[in-house]
Amino acid sequence: MPRVVLVLLLILVAVTAYCVRRGGDAPPVSGDPAAAEEEPGLDENLSGAPLRATIELRPEEPLLLCGNLCCLPPVPSYNQLLLQYLIESYPGTPDEDPPDLVDHYPRWVRAHGVPVFATTAQTPDWTDRALFLTDYVGRRGETRRRLLQDVGGSVESESAVWRGLAWLARQQRADGSWQFNVGEHPDRIGATALALLAFLGAGETHLRGTYKAVVSSGLGYILDQQPLPRRGPPPLSADPFAHALGTMALCEAVGMTRDRERLLAAAQVAVNRIVASQAPNGSWGAAPGQRGDISLVGWQVQALKAAAMSRAVTVPAATFKKAVDFLNSAGAGRRKPAYGPFDKTWAFPGTTCTATGLLCRYLIDGWGPDNAGMMEGVFGLMPRAPAAGPGSAPKRIDDVYFLYHATQVVRYFEGDEWETWNRGPKGALGVRTLGTRDWLVGLQHMDGDEAGSFDPDAAWVGKHLGRLGTTAFAVLTLEVYYRHLPLYKRANAGDGAVPLPDGVK
Repeated sequence: MPRVVLVLLLILVAVTAYCVRRGGDAPPVSGDPAAAEEEPGLDENLSGAPLRATIELRPEEPLLLCGNLCCLPPVPSYNQLLLQYLIESYPGTPDEDPPDLVDHYPRWVRAHGVPVFATTAQTPDWTDRALFLTDYVGRRGETRRRLLQDVGGSVESESAVWRGLAWLARQQRADGSWQFNVGEHPDRIGATALALLAFLGAGETHLRGTYKAVVSSGLGYILDQQPLPRRGPPPLSADPFAHALGTMALCEAVGMTRDRERLLAAAQVAVNRIVASQAPNGSWGAAPGQRGDISLVGWQVQALKAAAMSRAVTVPAATFKKAVDFLNSAGAGRRKPAYGPFDKTWAFPGTTCTATGLLCRYLIDGWGPDNAGMMEGVFGLMPRAPAAGPGSAPKRIDDVYFLYHATQVVRYFEGDEWETWNRGPKGALGVRTLGTRDWLVGLQHMDGDEAGSFDPDAAWVGKHLGRLGTTAFAVLTLEVYYRHLPLYKRANAGDGAVPLPDGVK
């Protein structure tokens, strides 16, 4: 009997030592002991309370806030996501490392007295210059942190993004897909792609990040649904809206990871389908070659632009040119500041069609903040900012589809218009309040089963895409600070746009 007791004690000591090593008070040391020296860390406390844990990070497992292996959750908690953000946004050393790759080597990070040791199973090939070339660098590391601060994001807005991602992750189905809870979208491609875009926009991919398993499963579902090419490139979905979203997700994933083996061929086939389906007038409709509307054009253009930004998927220049021809036919006035759904007949300032048209102009037609048509178009959008109307801001999202497109347009326009849209108009003391950013964060559910989500809006998305669609679009809107780097800069960055003369069209 004493031998049995001794053996049990030895096993208990071994298990305790292992747990301490994995997540206890003594962090692991790799290589040179000098590597364990602490570096100066971050100033902000994103969680609102000091973090009290030492964590070993591995790419293949989520963060743990304790050393108990039984605590591994299927979906990371809100505090875990905040800690992940603290770690990934830290610039690290040496200073010459690219900002989007600094998390690829072991380092210590001091975050309010909490040492965090980050490791990776594979060291990147520093001689591969393709690692340094990405149009999605704003979504990662120090670049994201700088953009979040400089463009007008906040700790609260970034926290809302991660809460939204946590809710979206909980909605994922066993086969990796998502499904809209209202409307008629049985193929689930559109819902899956829209959710994936929210994760990709925050820098999460199938190769790295807290939600890499979620993203990998979602991409796998889309790949599994793509039929083999027979006569021409096959669609991801019979719904052109869903096909564009799926193409966009594949192309962004290619651009962010350079994963040519798994994703490139599927992304190119999906883009070829969009190219082949364009109507003679430059639009896209419900069927290949059929005349369409500006809403479908907007999503095909965003998908094609994502392909071009991937620097791996090919898009014919003629396809963009034909799309511009359609925009010219749908735009009203000499400067084309407003757009109708099919042509200029119903083109009015400040509509969703106008916001979509202006975003397309920005993406493919060289319209920067100094373009006269863009100036006039943005001035037409400003009255629809949430805090622009009389009284307080609405208690519900009126039209998240408009909000998603218009926020991007005004963000890339910069200047005082963006400050007003994002942080609100100036009050009597010059302080901006009631902006889109804080208003949108305030509408997010904080408790219960719907924590992290947004109530369905009062327009098309709420009626056809439900809570899932509204939440995904709201999260994408809150990622506007870093999701894409600006393509153009205004000539005088600190000045407002030059007003157009009254009556000029």
